[in-house]
Amino acid sequence: MSVAPKPYYKVLYDGKNITEDISKHLLTLSYTDKTEGESDELEITLEDVDRLWQNEWYPTKGSIIKAEIGMAGGAVLSCGSFMIDEIEFTGPPDVVSIKGLAAGTHSGVRTKKSYAHENKTLSEVIRTVAGNAGFQVSGQIENIRIGRIMQHRETDLAFIKRLSRDYGYVFSVRDKTLVFTSIYDLEAKDKVLTLDRTDLTGFSLRDKSADTYKGSKVQYHNVSTKELVSYSEDDSDGDGAAETYEIRSKAENKQQAEAKAKAALHRANSREKTGTITAPGNVLIVAGINIELTGLGVLSGKYHVTGSHHTIDKSMAYGTEAEIKRVGTVPASKYKSKKK
Repeated sequence: MSVAPKPYYKVLYDGKNITEDISKHLLTLSYTDKTEGESDELEITLEDVDRLWQNEWYPTKGSIIKAEIGMAGGAVLSCGSFMIDEIEFTGPPDVVSIKGLAAGTHSGVRTKKSYAHENKTLSEVIRTVAGNAGFQVSGQIENIRIGRIMQHRETDLAFIKRLSRDYGYVFSVRDKTLVFTSIYDLEAKDKVLTLDRTDLTGFSLRDKSADTYKGSKVQYHNVSTKELVSYSEDDSDGDGAAETYEIRSKAENKQQAEAKAKAALHRANSREKTGTITAPGNVLIVAGINIELTGLGVLSGKYHVTGSHHTIDKSMAYGTEAEIKRVGTVPASKYKSKKK
């Protein structure tokens, strides 16, 4: 009779393998993976009745933890590198929680700044801000011309996230690299796996019509050129939507207006069908992939994973939770900007 594989994890602390040391104290090891411009997170919770972690084993803020999880002898998910950002003690009984953010999100990146960018493309603005923060940029970003845009009391990552959302991109933080992808291209990719309801340990799916729209419109008076910039986007495939989304956003030219109208409409209407699923630990379920759900009636179909949460507990049970949204109801080509 075959033996079911056991969950596996490995933890390095400043390059030293401490897996065996923490295994005797481990309560939970949790990895959270996100799609849209937020730092991945790692949290290790340990029992500390012997008070080791609050004395000679006290972790150092700023130290680097690397982790991987998976199944013994099977696929492994590399969680990446994390800088210890917070240490919390509770009790009794004594418990220590060590929380880390993706190593690239150092304290300097979280400083709020104000700066005006002038006569650049969207790609140049993002690459300039990222470079100043110590990041490289990976991925294709459209050369949309921007006359002037202000980073006003925002962190570098918050400013880049705002630009990404406005123009239809998502990015993830991977060590010292910001990986950019068009949200339309990302959601148009083939499914990575199919999950039937029998594969799930739980699910919660919502189908709503509030805050969905039949179209969007950007209208802005450009003071410099004295022209009225206007663009309307229609989603004739919208399910039950009746209103047009009026976007109050600066648009200096038609190229900006078109990109912003499409991104705003897509973002609003992609919240129509959303939810969460839980399943036995699966390293393939990570933010940014597409999955197929079956056995769920009319809510079966293609979904995009916007975030995932992987946890191994002291009993060595491994579970995965994912935040999802329905995709594929509107062809991705409909949202793609025309080449200029």
